[in-house]
Amino acid sequence: NRIHMIYYTNEDFKHSFNIEIIIKNLDIFEQLKDVNYYFAGGFPAALLLAPRSNENPDKIEPKYFSDIDLFFPTEEDFKKAQNIFRGNGDNSRPGGLELLVQADTENATTYIYWKNGIGYNIQLVRKMFLTEEELINTFDIVNCGITYNYNKKQWTSHALFLQSNLNKKLTLNNPVMLNEDYPDYPNTIFFQL
Repeated sequence: NRIHMIYYTNEDFKHSFNIEIIIKNLDIFEQLKDVNYYFAGGFPAALLLAPRSNENPDKIEPKYFSDIDLFFPTEEDFKKAQNIFRGNGDNSRPGGLELLVQADTENATTYIYWKNGIGYNIQLVRKMFLTEEELINTFDIVNCGITYNYNKKQWTSHALFLQSNLNKKLTLNNPVMLNEDYPDYPNTIFFQL
């Protein structure tokens, strides 16, 4: 059951320079130029759609995303990124990031950094190693169905991503709670918008 995807480059968006500035504020991503990774879900959606701060147009209003999820197509890419994020054993990292917390679970390694008075929660996801298209197929909600590959400067989205968000319409995409393979999920769903 394949979902139609749409691919964009930064040139497709008039504010792509703004997206680049926001990501470059976190210099550690420049260190990942030899790693195949991509952002997925809330962070790339916020890069594209969220309002910018009144004080600093190069900063997304903080309430529009809570963490930055990095996904990898292979375990090898995950391990390369993890070595870069772990740094040299002290709390300093490339780009002046100060490591506050590192937490490992079977699903992800989470790093909480501090830079210029701003906290960043960055998760390296190891639960699954998928292409952008495969990952978007797993999303319950179309409105989060977008990825951004920083090294390739390429966006991949569910075909209904922009339409659903611009129309402020919550669109389901094969939600697990309605899938008959998961009978333990409740039959009634409440959405609070």
